[in-house]
Amino acid sequence: MRRSFPGTRSTPFDFALLYGTRKGQLARTLRRFVDLDGGVIEWPKSECKARKPHKLPLEGEGFAIVERAMANARPWCPYLFHGRDCAPGRKPESMSKRYGCLGNLRVAFQKACRGAGIPSGRASGGVVFHSTRSTCATNLRAAGLGEDDCMRVGGWRTREVFQRYNLTDVDQLRERLAAARTQATVVRLADKRKAKRAKG
Repeated sequence: MRRSFPGTRSTPFDFALLYGTRKGQLARTLRRFVDLDGGVIEWPKSECKARKPHKLPLEGEGFAIVERAMANARPWCPYLFHGRDCAPGRKPESMSKRYGCLGNLRVAFQKACRGAGIPSGRASGGVVFHSTRSTCATNLRAAGLGEDDCMRVGGWRTREVFQRYNLTDVDQLRERLAAARTQATVVRLADKRKAKRAKG
């Protein structure tokens, strides 16, 4: 799916898969929120749904994404990520208040889904950009990161909300499901044998 994104617009998607950052918060990231020397992005509370500052440590691929974006800084634009209409002289009022210079990404996301053969949109039961939060939560937990740390990374406020996003280890869940179905079959067969003996 990454390869199906037009141009460099897969970059915010890649970042969201790694950290589960909400689309609006990610799109509105200003370069001044980034501290490359410290290896962190710190969003002020005004940019976060939880209305609390969100400090995210960067590492590996995530750090590389931000480092490249900072190297691609455009003097006329304060944002970390840029949309296709980013150009000198662009008026601030022409930018989305919710999604900054980057824009909504809905069309680019839908094209990427079509290119990958994946259904998109809630109406059709497909994926949406927000699905990256579930992917991130599941991947981090499967990798062994504790729930508290996962919540700090993705900015989840409560454990109950985080659990809705965390699909746990799907392969292990499949194994437990298969084992439960097998056990249920054994129980049903045993009940049938008991009933047959009772009749006889």
